[in-house]
Amino acid sequence: MPASKRQKTSSDSSVSAQRNDSHSPTPQGSDESRSDASEKRDNAPYAYHCMPRPFFDVKNENWARGENRLSSPDCYEEIYAKGFDEAKARGIFGKPAVEYKDWKWVIMNDASEKSDYWRRKALYCDPDMFGMHIYTDWKGWGLQELVENVIVEFDKGFRKAGGEGVDEMWAVMSALGFSLNANDLEGFINCDDGPKACELTGLIGYALLTTLNSIEQAGELKPDSKYMDLPLVIGYFLEWSHDLPGYGIEGNAVSWRNDAVAYFKDANLDPKRGTFNTERLLDKLEGALNYDMIGEECNSVMRAPDLVGEHDPPKGTEEDPWGWDERIKKYRRKHEKMGGTHYDITKFTRAQRKYHVLGKRKKDPLADFSVEDLKDDMVDFD
Repeated sequence: MPASKRQKTSSDSSVSAQRNDSHSPTPQGSDESRSDASEKRDNAPYAYHCMPRPFFDVKNENWARGENRLSSPDCYEEIYAKGFDEAKARGIFGKPAVEYKDWKWVIMNDASEKSDYWRRKALYCDPDMFGMHIYTDWKGWGLQELVENVIVEFDKGFRKAGGEGVDEMWAVMSALGFSLNANDLEGFINCDDGPKACELTGLIGYALLTTLNSIEQAGELKPDSKYMDLPLVIGYFLEWSHDLPGYGIEGNAVSWRNDAVAYFKDANLDPKRGTFNTERLLDKLEGALNYDMIGEECNSVMRAPDLVGEHDPPKGTEEDPWGWDERIKKYRRKHEKMGGTHYDITKFTRAQRKYHVLGKRKKDPLADFSVEDLKDDMVDFD
């Protein structure tokens, strides 16, 4: 299996962010209890609104300071919280992005909702959040199942004709790129099913390329695109993937990165409109090998002769140059089931949850939740 990758966890969300260290299941807030910022924005699903700078990006900036970097708590207070409060004082969070052209941290309404939903769903497969133990790799398996659900959702957009399909594909990729950095979703590589982790990473990357191709065909792969977060989203995926070969996710799984860089540069997108590391990663990943290297020696356990490309890649078509249709069908043929809720602890019976609770006092940790709330994914954690 791939070696464990460091966890890039934070308490980010698209419209608000705060520190919270407890893990008590609580009801998901109703629309009425959320920030009134949502009432001030254009609520069309593919309209953009302003969001805070994510904490993961602040941490990356702090890490670049080298010996002068701050501790994580000081980084939060002195850099993130200060910047958050200054932007909040401007009253821009949740406001239409078109009104604040100088603020690059923007996201589609639909992508924001997806990211928050996936954040909760990622917690639902973590036994630790419920004071339970099932299997050591339960969380990793559950995150793989969640990523499969995301890919299934992307594929539905791919099969829709016209601009609506492109919008749906981009909303999924925007939310996914954000979630792989801000939430715990990247943990899908941390389990004993390394081959599936590699397969899913490859599907994610080629979903990105497929979407960028569709945006290019629509004439929107440009600096003034209606997809206002193009530099950010490509930057999210470069940030997430740049060091994956060092953790055993390599070869075909990351062969898409060079092409993501090419799309960014061919579109003349501004790296400064991306994440803190986007400009550096564009240079690092342009022509980068897809295997872990020590000096000039390949450190890959695969020892594959081809260090730069795929073996027997899908041929693709004029409409589908990256062969998405063939890739997803191949994955479905190989795996008996794709997606679902098997690892979702909120979907267990009360007796199942009670059985796996640690300690002598066996009680369903979700005993206070109605069946309807559990069915509707209304569990969150304070």
